[in-house]
Amino acid sequence: MDELRQVLFRLGNNEFTLGSVILMGFLTLVTLYIYRYIKKSLFTKYLSAKGIEPKEFKVFNQYLRTLFLLLWGLISIHIFGLNHSFFTTDSVNVNVSLIFSGLFILNAARIIDWFITNYLVHNYYTIQDIESGRQTVLTTEAKMGKRVQYIIYIFALFLILRNFNLDPTLFHTQYGDNSFDFKLSNILLAVMVMLFARVIVDLLTQLIMVGVYQTRNIEVGAQIALNQIIKYVIFVISTIIALNYLGFNMTLIWGGAAALLVGLGLGLQQTFNDVFSGILLLFERTVTVGDILKLEDSTVGTVQRIGLRTTLFETRRNISLIVPNSKLVTNNVENLTHHNNKIRYSIDVGVAYGSDTSIVKSLLLKTVKNNPYVMEYPAPFVRFNNFGDSSLDFELNFFSRNILVIEDIKSDIRFAIDKSFRENDVEIPFPQRVLWHKNESENE
Repeated sequence: MDELRQVLFRLGNNEFTLGSVILMGFLTLVTLYIYRYIKKSLFTKYLSAKGIEPKEFKVFNQYLRTLFLLLWGLISIHIFGLNHSFFTTDSVNVNVSLIFSGLFILNAARIIDWFITNYLVHNYYTIQDIESGRQTVLTTEAKMGKRVQYIIYIFALFLILRNFNLDPTLFHTQYGDNSFDFKLSNILLAVMVMLFARVIVDLLTQLIMVGVYQTRNIEVGAQIALNQIIKYVIFVISTIIALNYLGFNMTLIWGGAAALLVGLGLGLQQTFNDVFSGILLLFERTVTVGDILKLEDSTVGTVQRIGLRTTLFETRRNISLIVPNSKLVTNNVENLTHHNNKIRYSIDVGVAYGSDTSIVKSLLLKTVKNNPYVMEYPAPFVRFNNFGDSSLDFELNFFSRNILVIEDIKSDIRFAIDKSFRENDVEIPFPQRVLWHKNESENE
């Protein structure tokens, strides 16, 4: 043990013993081994398999080598007592280890930045099936990479300021019983929150919501509207958090926001109702573009577009009708094509008493059989409904897919029925009434 304490040489006031030199040599070998293992056994094989370009991998090796050199320097400073102080204040001691620690954190940030930018972000955007082309992918990837870089380096600077007592108080505020020390790190936290919010917005709108839109076949206009709502909600929340880090009195802000929301809620109650109804329609898919609806007022038409607040509805007359989404959610609406577009229709026909009912049935079925817009299956059928006051009442039932022009089809069938009845002497009677007149003179 005495041999290990033997002083080999001196550098200023620092003594280098045999034990410290051996320990440093051992730690140097361990550091080199870990560096080579991480470089070759882990990152080289793993990152090469992921298609990382050699130029970028060379940059990564430089960052990794610098990181281990700084780590080795920190260990050497503490083993040999080389932690020289340059200047000292009441709160800060600027010494060699402080500088090395700061450089170590910054270089670690460079490695994290490289890994996220070249592996996670790049790998994500290269597998995206974006029809707009490669240039769009590269532009979006570059923007995302820049935001991630800013977050990483701002966080690294925040760690340096907080952990090494380099975070000066810019000013002090007092409101009520609360006080707040505004520091440089507060600005960094506020900026980092806003950048992080932007990254979350991009991930939600470009990763999660894209899959939802494709699965539910939501049109482009509705996608843009939903993306805007997501963006507004996240940015409002992040702005409030950032203002809190900047020392603003959130009690006053929350109170003002609550009063504003109450006013907006009262003034735009119906608008909010329509917007949330639009979101329900887009995700429940009870009504989709192309569906044929029958509204409560018996208006029939086709859904052309589902917006966030209103739905564009084209009627049989080719009139564009703008319907608030809340009416499609709260009112009774018949979706004529929700499951299938085979709908049964009926035409009421009355014939004179004494007509052969079997012949009437045969003639009615023959008229719809010859109509090209009537489906053969399910087959048409005739129902004998009632013995009416003036006629025998029949109901001709048939199925058709031509919903929008069904009234024209019914009209053609009525023409055919009238012609067929005339040719076969089947009478369609007039309403008959028996009048009884009382003659008062006869009673006298």
